[in-house]
Amino acid sequence: MAGEQPSTSSRGGGGGSEGSDGGGGGEAPQPRMPQPHRCNARVEDFVQAIVTWDWSGKIQPTWRLLRKCLKSEPGQEPTDPYLIIKDPQAYLDPKRFQGSHPGPVQRVGRAEPQHRPRPGTCTQSSSAMKYAATLAVLAALAVSTAVAATPPSYVASVAHQKAGTQPYPRGCNNRAITIAVGQGSSAVTYDFTVDSGSGLLELSCASSTSNANCPKALTNSYKLSSSKVLNTQATCTAAGSGCLLPGSQQCYYSQGLTGGTGFNGNKGVFAKDTITVKNMLSGSLSFPAAFACAEATWKCSETDTSCIQGNQTCPSTAAAASNILKGGCVGDNAGIEAGFTFSLGGRPSAAALPEQVFQSGLIKNRTLGVFQSGLIKNRTLGFCWQPPQKDSNCSAALASNSAVVFGPARPAALKNAVLSVSPLINATFGPTTGAAASTHTFRSNVAGVYIPGGNGVQPWKTSYNGSVPSVLWDSGAYGSSEVPTPVFNAFLNYYTAARAKAVNEWSGIFTISNCDAKKLCGSNTPPGAHACQYIALPSNATAVHRVAARNALLSMYPPSIDIQLEGGAIAPLPAAFAVNDCQGSGYTSQAGVAVCSYVQAPPAGTGGGAGYFWVAGPWFTSRFVQFDLSPSPPEFPTATAGVIRFSNTIASCAF
Repeated sequence: MAGEQPSTSSRGGGGGSEGSDGGGGGEAPQPRMPQPHRCNARVEDFVQAIVTWDWSGKIQPTWRLLRKCLKSEPGQEPTDPYLIIKDPQAYLDPKRFQGSHPGPVQRVGRAEPQHRPRPGTCTQSSSAMKYAATLAVLAALAVSTAVAATPPSYVASVAHQKAGTQPYPRGCNNRAITIAVGQGSSAVTYDFTVDSGSGLLELSCASSTSNANCPKALTNSYKLSSSKVLNTQATCTAAGSGCLLPGSQQCYYSQGLTGGTGFNGNKGVFAKDTITVKNMLSGSLSFPAAFACAEATWKCSETDTSCIQGNQTCPSTAAAASNILKGGCVGDNAGIEAGFTFSLGGRPSAAALPEQVFQSGLIKNRTLGVFQSGLIKNRTLGFCWQPPQKDSNCSAALASNSAVVFGPARPAALKNAVLSVSPLINATFGPTTGAAASTHTFRSNVAGVYIPGGNGVQPWKTSYNGSVPSVLWDSGAYGSSEVPTPVFNAFLNYYTAARAKAVNEWSGIFTISNCDAKKLCGSNTPPGAHACQYIALPSNATAVHRVAARNALLSMYPPSIDIQLEGGAIAPLPAAFAVNDCQGSGYTSQAGVAVCSYVQAPPAGTGGGAGYFWVAGPWFTSRFVQFDLSPSPPEFPTATAGVIRFSNTIASCAF
C-alpha cells in the first residue's frame, strides 16, 4: 500500500516458506512476480466474512481454517483473529511472506521443477490477478486511497481550551477557532469551540433585546443592526430555521443543549455578515455567512415539556412572539460554538461553518472545511489534534499545535498514507420544522467491540449481529467517551483487576491514589475512581521516575477500546491518558503524574444499555480525521452520507 513499508515483524516470513519455488537446475532464473502465500485464500475468506460480523456463522469457521493453515508456518500464527482484522494486509503482502526477490526464492532441500505449480498456489498470471483482487476487497473493507483531486484547501490553526477548574489547558479537551464577525472597525473577534456535533455558528450579540436581558450592556459583542437580520421566509428557511417571527419579521432560532439534569439553551435571531477566520496557516478565509445571534438564554428541566416546547416552538401569532426573546443573559463576547457539519441538501446545518464555505464556492466537495462561500469545492473537512505540550513536559511552553482543514489537504506526515475509512450514515436529529435548527451529525455504524487483554485480564469482544448501534464523532464534547453499558462493564472489570495488581506491584515505590478528575482532566469526565488516578512525585524526581509513574498508572487500563466499524475499519478509543500535574511559576515544575479516563456508560434512563458510542477529544487527539461528503466516495461508492477517514497516531500536524 502507498506510504507504508513492509513489516519486519514475525508475521512476515522470509524466503524459503512453503509454496515458493526452488532454484532451477543450473538454468538462468527467469524474472517473475512473487507468488502469494498459500494461506492467502484463507485470509481472503476471513476478511470477506468480517463484512457480516456473524461470529458463529462465518467469521469463526473461516478463522479456524485460516489458523489451521498458518500453524504450519513457523512464526506466522496469530494469537487472536483481531490481529488480522486490524491489519489484514500484513498477512497478504507477498513481500512479507517471500521477500522481494524478482526471481525464484532459494530454499534448502530438493529443487522442484520451476514451472510446475504446487498444490495450494497459483500460476504467475492468476497470482497477480488474485493478489490484486484481494487488495481490492480490502480497499472496500477497511482502507482508503489518497484523494486524487487537489482542489484548494484552507488550514486554520486552533488553540487548546481550558475546562473546569484547570489552571492551564491539558488532556483531551476541545479546540478553539478564532473568527472575526463583521467588517472593518466594527468587526468583533470571538473564540469558538470547534464542534462537529453542532450545526450552528452561534455567538452573543449586542442588541436592545439582549441588553434588556443582561445586567449591563454587552460592549464587547457584535452589534446587531436590523439590516443584518434575516427577514424573509426564503432566507430564514435556508438558514435552517424557517421560523419568521410574526410581527417583527425576524428569523428566530432556539437551540437546547443537555446539561446536568435538564436543558440549557440559547435563543435569538439569524443574521448575516462577513466572517473572517483568523490564524490561518494556509490561505485566506473571509466570506459572508449566516450565524445565530444569541440574545437570551433559557433553561428547562428534562421533564418540563411545556417549557421546552415554549422555547423551541415557532410562535404562531405576534402576541405569542412578543415575549419569545426574553430570558437570561448570554454573556459578553461569548463565542458559543462553531458548528462544523454539512447539510445533506436541505435545511439541516445551513448555518454551520463548513457548509457555508462550501456554498460560497471556496471548496468544491463536502470535505469538512469551509463551505457556503465557494472557497472550497468539496464538502471535505479535516481535524488534526495534538495534546498540549505540558501533558508530556511541564517545562514546555504551551503553543497551538492543532489544526482544522477546509478541503482535502492532509498533514505532511500523511501525504501518501493509507487511512482507515468507514461509511457515514444519514444522521439528522432534532426537529426539522419550527424554530430549532436541525443538526446533521457525523455518525458511523458499529459492527462490534474488542477490548484487548493484558495484565492477566482476558480479551473481551462482542458483535452486534444486526442490532447495530452507531458512533457519534463529536469534536466539541470535551472528554466524552460514552460506550454502551456492557462495554463499560467489561472495561471496568479490566480496570478493577489491573489496578489491584498495580497497587501490589508498586507498593513501597509509588502510592497510587484517587484524584479530582474535574481539576486535572477537564470536562465531561465520568463519575467513579477510574476517572482520575495519581502518583505524587518528589521534587528531585528523575525522568526515569516520571516514566515509571506514568507506566504504573497506564498499566491499570486496557490499551484501547477498539470500535469495529461498518466496512471493517477499527477505531481505537483510548481508555486513559497520562497528564502532568504542573505547578509553580509558569507551571513548569512537576508535582505528580495523573491518568485520566473518560470512559463512561450512558446516563440512566437514556436507553443506553444498547445505545450508541459518543466519542470526542480522547478519540480525536493525536490523529488526523477527515469527513468527506463528496458524492460516491471511491471506497464506498454507495455511501449516501459520505465517509470518515482517519489515521493511526500522528506526532505532528504540520502541513
